[in-house]
Amino acid sequence: MSVINKKQIAEQFFNNQQQRTRQSFTDCAEYSTRAKNDEKLRLMYELFCRPGSTPSKTAFHDAKNAPIITNVNASDYNGNIDDVIIIEAYDDFEVDSIKVIIVDPEDQLIESGFAVRSVKNDKWAFVTKVLNEKVSGSKIKVCAYDIPGNKTIFKQIL
Repeated sequence: MSVINKKQIAEQFFNNQQQRTRQSFTDCAEYSTRAKNDEKLRLMYELFCRPGSTPSKTAFHDAKNAPIITNVNASDYNGNIDDVIIIEAYDDFEVDSIKVIIVDPEDQLIESGFAVRSVKNDKWAFVTKVLNEKVSGSKIKVCAYDIPGNKTIFKQIL
C-alpha cells in the first residue's frame, strides 16, 4: 500500500499563475523577514509606516510592487555628448536606481549608465557621455529598480 502526501496532491493542481502567486508571496515574506533583521532597512521602513502598520508589513508591500516608469523623455537626445534623457518613475516606497542602456539600430551598445535622481521629485536625468552617429532607429532601454530589487523595463525606439 502506498501513502500519498496531501501536500504533493495539492501542489499538482495549482496552475502556473497560482504557482507564480505562491512564489511571489514567499519572496515577499522572505524579504520582509530580511528587512526586519537588517537594522538599516528596519529603520527606513519604520519611518514610512502608516498608522496601524508595522515595518514588516511595509517591507512586504514594497517587495510586492515593482517601480512604475511613467515617462521617458528623449526629445533632447540628438546623439551628442551631454544630451539629457529625463525619466519619471515612482514606487510605493522608493525607486532605488535607474539604469539607461542605449544601443544603435544594429543593437550594438552605444553606452549604459545610471541616471541621477532629482532632489525635488520623481524625475531622474541621464546625461550621455558617448557620441551616437546613428540616432534614428537607436533604442533606449530604461530599467528602474526598487530597494527589494524589483525591476521594471521600458523600451523606446528613436
